[in-house]
Amino acid sequence: MKKKIFVITAAVCGITLAACGGKTAPETTAATAAAETVTAAEKTDATEETIMEGEIGMPNPMVEVDSLEELCMTLGYDALVLSNKTGLKQDKYFCIDQDLAQVDYIEEGKDGVKVSIRTAAGTDDNSGVFGVEYEDSEQEGITVHTGKLEETYVAWFTDEVLSYSVTAEGVDDEEWKEIVTDAVNCAVAEGQASYGIMAEGILAKIPYQFEGKDLTVDYEENATTGYSWEFAIADENIIKFVSNEQAAGDTNLAGAPGTHSFKFQAAGEGTTEITMTYRQPWDGGDTAETKVITVTVGKNQEITACSEK
Repeated sequence: MKKKIFVITAAVCGITLAACGGKTAPETTAATAAAETVTAAEKTDATEETIMEGEIGMPNPMVEVDSLEELCMTLGYDALVLSNKTGLKQDKYFCIDQDLAQVDYIEEGKDGVKVSIRTAAGTDDNSGVFGVEYEDSEQEGITVHTGKLEETYVAWFTDEVLSYSVTAEGVDDEEWKEIVTDAVNCAVAEGQASYGIMAEGILAKIPYQFEGKDLTVDYEENATTGYSWEFAIADENIIKFVSNEQAAGDTNLAGAPGTHSFKFQAAGEGTTEITMTYRQPWDGGDTAETKVITVTVGKNQEITACSEK
């Protein structure tokens, strides 16, 4: 599995981050030293060049992966992708800080066009572009924030489960509007907003849905292994347990995993956590996995946000 690690230097120009490898100075002999005359100004320029080229820098948590499938599997949810209507071609895939997906696009036959789509759990602007003055509009029931900083177009929006951002360079106003419209339409396609995006046949759905006061959490479970999901609510004055049920998997396959579904309901305003543990339910039993779901309930006792870690 090929991965490329990038390094961002301390030099930042506008909103573009440059990454360069450091230089190794050639060996200097007495003869070459005598033959060279370096002024103070040239030394200063050389020093600045060395700094620009990475001797002083910081690691960039931006890892390039080989495919969209690898990106989605790494993060555990599907990255937003544009439809073929835009005429753009997927070019590169990045995992940032292990919790943010970025898909880069190019337009074949047209130099200078670069479009990036980011997806992350949560509800905040994840574009990484600062100083943008946004204008808000409504599309498909979602508030879309759009703006421009110098030559870079920026937009971001959220479905209260995932946040998405779009940046573009080398396009005109009309092309930009089409790209943003396509991104929003893809994000809400088939009513799957709370499950993430279907991307090239990969289903890596977020394991929870919420609507109004109701929250449903679904996890894969294989009873033949002796493991099962259990839960613990930090504050039952905010969220209360309602019921749970187990559904068998493919009955034609021996040992096929099924689904364990838990239903919860809002009880009061505030934020609390539900800890889900996949373990062997006996004394001394092993714990295979632990997930923490953070739930926020508003003043009207409706769930307003949910995230998993």
